[in-house]
Amino acid sequence: MKICTIENCTKPYFSNGLCAMHYNRKRRHGSTDTRINEAGGGSGQCMVSGCKRNAWARHMCLMHYKRWLIHGNTDVVIQGHPPESPLGYVKEDGKYNVVKTERGWEYEHRVVMEKKIGRPLRKDEHVHHINGNGHDNREENLQLMSATDHYHLHWGWQKP
Repeated sequence: MKICTIENCTKPYFSNGLCAMHYNRKRRHGSTDTRINEAGGGSGQCMVSGCKRNAWARHMCLMHYKRWLIHGNTDVVIQGHPPESPLGYVKEDGKYNVVKTERGWEYEHRVVMEKKIGRPLRKDEHVHHINGNGHDNREENLQLMSATDHYHLHWGWQKP
């Protein structure tokens, strides 16, 4: 059985040579040796000027941390719905819009991309919202990519 590559850690391997605890520390805080109270998670206030929320990761609240993680900037403000949906009637399903098609209820961004490329999407193809707004399904805001590329875009190790 593989074990974590961190010195003195005997926990089982999870991913990238790390146990689940060290993997999550690296992903959330940028360092495997950062403890939650040192990183600002759960204690203290968000470091972003004017924010009164509790710190969650890297001394930022969850909202600012996610903005930094996805866009590299905590100042990004994601607007609400576009004025008109490309497919008419939609309903919200949490983060995304869903539309009624002949196949049933489907995510609107996948239907828009299928029309754009002229074929059904494969299960291993993801549609990325370029501006981060899951309700903005204009063709120019959608990018087709593999599931692996989409994962690395959002959760890859290349972020500082």
